[in-house]
Amino acid sequence: DLLLANAKVVNVFTGEVESGNVAICGDRIAGVGDYQQAKQVLDLGGKYLAPGLINGHIHPESSMLDITQYARAVVPRGTLAIVTDLHEIANVSGLDGIRYVLNCARRLPLEFFLMAPSCVPATHLETSGARLGPEDIRQILRWKGVIGLGEVMNFPGVLSGDVGVLSKIDLIEIHEAFAAQALANFRELGITEKDYDKVNVNGSCVSIGHPLGATGARILTTLLYEMQRRNARYGLEAICGGGGMGVCGILEKGVI
Repeated sequence: DLLLANAKVVNVFTGEVESGNVAICGDRIAGVGDYQQAKQVLDLGGKYLAPGLINGHIHPESSMLDITQYARAVVPRGTLAIVTDLHEIANVSGLDGIRYVLNCARRLPLEFFLMAPSCVPATHLETSGARLGPEDIRQILRWKGVIGLGEVMNFPGVLSGDVGVLSKIDLIEIHEAFAAQALANFRELGITEKDYDKVNVNGSCVSIGHPLGATGARILTTLLYEMQRRNARYGLEAICGGGGMGVCGILEKGVI
């Protein structure tokens, strides 16, 4: 459809600058090479051609600019996509604020990837007005252009076993080296009987076992297979190691 001829193409994989023509079909780059014909040919006359930059973590609200003005500032300088959770505007305006920004962004030459804000407000200490619960987050995750869940900033809630934080997790695999230890973990994390159907659902290290040096692999594999079986989106694993170490992680099922 379009041929960008006589370009100096910046190869971000090799760090080289290559002379050539770039063929574009629809909204996709078809190839870089000695192409000659297209519906439209644009002669760049030796100008540099580089992929657009992606800002992988940005809060555009912090720029104090409307999203249109933000795009006007960054697009001419090469940033063509951003990943954001819009946490600041969600703190104040909730779902309506997020929808407003997304609707404005659809008209801009700036690709907008949203991570659903996971903690609104960030902690119970904030009183900015809005509040998003688990159902609100599930609603956001169904929107077009949403690619995942934003980072959990509510560390007081994590440490205290806040029910709102726990309710966002579909499955939990805890390293139950012995029964009394798991019961103590349940108490510290705020896990109650209503959560039992998502904790160690196939048994624990007591019943399944955990080979020496492979505890993490066993727990992770068990969690991944169960997430696939239940079509669960989020799973949490927590293991302990020799000498008092501890490792945990939250997994998200990918969408292709």
